[in-house]
Amino acid sequence: MSILEITSIIIALLSLAVSVYVVVRDNKNNQLEILMTIYDRLESANAKLQSKNQDEDVKNLK
Repeated sequence: MSILEITSIIIALLSLAVSVYVVVRDNKNNQLEILMTIYDRLESANAKLQSKNQDEDVKNLK
């Protein structure tokens, strides 16, 4: 093998490694976004329930 062939193989392997890294990183970021969305929805639902419970408590006091 010549130096040119070895160099081209090394460049191809580095390119493959970078591509795999980018795909894995994007998948992790996507999963994090999904988890944050779920957390925001749960937080919103919790706030609504607390507000509803407070309203019921006020009505029961009257």
